[in-house]
Amino acid sequence: MLCAVRLVLCMMTLCYLQALHPWLQSLAFELPNPRLDFKLCGGDLTEPKWICDPDHVLHEPEVNKINRILESIRYNTTCACDDQSECPIDGTGFTVSVAIKSSLPTRSRSISATNYAKYLRQNEWKFSACDDDVVIVIANKKREIGISYGFTTEQMLAVIVIDDILRNSRNIFERRNISETTMYLVSSLKDAFLGNYRRTPPFPVWTVVHMILGSSFVLCCFCSMYICRVLYSQ
Repeated sequence: MLCAVRLVLCMMTLCYLQALHPWLQSLAFELPNPRLDFKLCGGDLTEPKWICDPDHVLHEPEVNKINRILESIRYNTTCACDDQSECPIDGTGFTVSVAIKSSLPTRSRSISATNYAKYLRQNEWKFSACDDDVVIVIANKKREIGISYGFTTEQMLAVIVIDDILRNSRNIFERRNISETTMYLVSSLKDAFLGNYRRTPPFPVWTVVHMILGSSFVLCCFCSMYICRVLYSQ
């Protein structure tokens, strides 16, 4: 009986994966690999890059400028792989890559920017051998930003720093265009990798509340003293 149940579960899992596979393939088809299919990714069409903008949401100079920042991250950091044989031959370090879309792909279901970034990083682009990479997905129409990063990157930057950069980027995206948002995001990540990023301090709500309460208490004391003085003087 137990064997029969296991067989049924295995068959159901295989059927699910088989049904899901074309959808995953369609996601990959809609976004070329900027290292291999760079001629389909906008910007300079003569060499591989770390950004792919197949819908031409950005202008060519913007794509090239962002790619230069992404390149500088690689050349200004060192390989963090425990196994040095997994490091790139050219001695470069962390990899940050960007996918720009007019809108995220949909088939029978929708996908979030974060899940799309994770899918690209783990299944399609796979630019890292030891999780020292970041993949960013930005969808212009719905103002979505998603990010996926490996464990080695998390150890280097800390989740709290990445979350701060992502939160600030989303706030900027609500007010400005995708070019400015992308420039801020990749520049901030570069600063973080180089140790130059400073977190935005959270608004001190409780400090303000305490100040208001303290001021109110002092005011009440002065008012009480004034009233008492007036009453005693009569």
